[in-house]
Amino acid sequence: MSIAFFYVQIQISEKDSKSKISINESEKAMITALKDIGINVDKDLSVNDLSSNFQKHVLGKPDINVSKDYVLTVHNTNTLFKVFTSLESIGISNSRILKVESSKIIEYRNEVKVRAIQAAKEKASMLATAINQTIGRAIFIQENNQWQTSSRASNTMFENSISEDSSEQNIDYEKITIDYSILARFELK
Repeated sequence: MSIAFFYVQIQISEKDSKSKISINESEKAMITALKDIGINVDKDLSVNDLSSNFQKHVLGKPDINVSKDYVLTVHNTNTLFKVFTSLESIGISNSRILKVESSKIIEYRNEVKVRAIQAAKEKASMLATAINQTIGRAIFIQENNQWQTSSRASNTMFENSISEDSSEQNIDYEKITIDYSILARFELK
């Protein structure tokens, strides 16, 4: 069974907070909320970026804006729903799904490569038959390293599921798509 991994970006910023709660207080509240829903913050939460911006306003009063970005790894859709609702409940609303990956991505990539070379052989055989020949052994196989993996979680689907009163939330996300290009040359007989 394939397991999906959701990577969630969470940003805490002092400027976004109307009551000027310090970034440390927001961070502590976030960590507590994540632990309360069963997240192992030592393993699944990491700091991605820390920035500070000094701005001087027209009236001469300086303002320092501090923000901290985190990446949280979530292992299932029910926990993903709990993460977003818990963050929202403590006033952290600047979060989004960065990407979705599968635990079997290497297996899927290898399967697609095999299918690509099989398709190349079938196409070569069909074309050789058109000129009354057959194909022999492969004399050249090259994997083009321009493979693409794309996956995106559907924020619209997530937003729709937040408004439902259900203990089991089902969040839809797009399927992972893997494309490979193989160049193969076969002997003609």
